[in-house]
Amino acid sequence: MINAMHTTVGSRKQKGLTLVEIMVAIVISLILTAGIIQLFLGTTQTYRFQEALSRIQENGRYAMEVLARDIRMAGYWGCASADLTGVNSILNGANNYAWNFSIPVEGFEADGTGWTPTIDPSIVNPLQGSDILTLRSLDNAGATIAFQPALPAATIHVVPGHQLAIGQVVIATDCVNATAFQITNINNVSGGHNVVHSSAAFTPGNATNSLGYQFTSGEILTVSTKTYYVREGSNGVPALWRSVAAQPAQELVEGVERMRITYGIDNNNNNRVDEYVGVADIPNLATGGPDWGRVVSVRVELLLVSMTDNITGGVQPIEFAGETITPTDNRLRQVFTTTVGVRNRLP
Repeated sequence: MINAMHTTVGSRKQKGLTLVEIMVAIVISLILTAGIIQLFLGTTQTYRFQEALSRIQENGRYAMEVLARDIRMAGYWGCASADLTGVNSILNGANNYAWNFSIPVEGFEADGTGWTPTIDPSIVNPLQGSDILTLRSLDNAGATIAFQPALPAATIHVVPGHQLAIGQVVIATDCVNATAFQITNINNVSGGHNVVHSSAAFTPGNATNSLGYQFTSGEILTVSTKTYYVREGSNGVPALWRSVAAQPAQELVEGVERMRITYGIDNNNNNRVDEYVGVADIPNLATGGPDWGRVVSVRVELLLVSMTDNITGGVQPIEFAGETITPTDNRLRQVFTTTVGVRNRLP
């Protein structure tokens, strides 16, 4: 009897899981799944934040590098930069915005509904609330002057190997004098090329054949008139744009939401910055316009924004140019600031 009972009890085996066990297993699985999902979402958000931050920093550094380089070079007229008091110009409309080389640094200050002074029509679709900066100087590309026939000859003989082209606006300088003109033709001659500057039909064209000075040596350098401003980018996010002379503007750096420019001015004629001001506070010339000749340095402030939304955990106000900006989105933003001396105005 004892053996039979032992056999009966020992033969009982578990046939499955109870409802309680199944529910406990489901709860544990849900907890583990939720943790994995939370970890995935957190890692993804961290990656998106770091990617947006890296992109903003890369764009900000590049924008500042380009702006700083052109600010430093403003007013560079070749070897004559140290002693030159002005650039002679035979261009039609020599005082027009794109060719006014007497003003190396020029700006337009945003005043809420427009700019002070009124912007030039060549600046297309700028976004309100951001300043505009124009810088004029020479590029290094050009040619070495061999000689110039006696005036009023409309040619300058240059040595071979130059990078000049018909239609370019250039400046000829011999380290004492400088004259701006447009190349209307380039002729092959023995020992080099003749650069022609006649009054042929070009835009802007030359008002006269005579440069007003005989350049027997020196160099011819191409002109660079660059304007920087904020405009809506190709992907719908504001960007930093640059126009060169009268050419259409090109998108330079994406994600630049605002730009503020202030100018270090010299009030004592000692080539030292006395204060930083906006355009409206630059002392006026007798003509009533800003005295841009007082500018010896430029301070640039840029507000950059991420290309994608929902990067931050909520709306994050940010300080920019002395004011608090409260965005309407969850994009990441960062402020970049630099101050650059205008080398050709400093001792």
